[in-house]
Amino acid sequence: MVRINKKPKFNFLNYQSLTIITTLVIIIIMIYILTGRNCIIQAVTGMPCPACGITRAFTSLLQLNFWDAMMYNPLILLLPVVGLALILSETHKFITRSVSFNIAIIIMIALVFGVYIYRMIIYFPHTTPMVYWERSLLGVILRAAGAI
Repeated sequence: MVRINKKPKFNFLNYQSLTIITTLVIIIIMIYILTGRNCIIQAVTGMPCPACGITRAFTSLLQLNFWDAMMYNPLILLLPVVGLALILSETHKFITRSVSFNIAIIIMIALVFGVYIYRMIIYFPHTTPMVYWERSLLGVILRAAGAI
């Protein structure tokens, strides 16, 4: 019986992904400690980000309150589609190479920013979650400098 010893290959993508995720988690924790906010964009600029309200929308969805979920962030319904696409792209490598997959990604990104711009025009700054947060790092720095 011939036994072949195969050394497991070092997968750079997994190591790189783990490093990026770990770094982002550390940055989010540091910003949360400094500001009390878990959104990097809002903590730094005070402006709501394209994902603003997604946690509240998810919570409302779990409580089967679909109207509130849609009001907090209508993109909550896109998350299962994106999740499924990411799972399929990892399990079936041929999907990431297809033109239709790349077009779908571009459409999703355009949809996210389109909904964000719409929400900024209609809801900012008077409707939760699209409100300006005055205690942001940038706001504090500008106030200290006398610019505001």
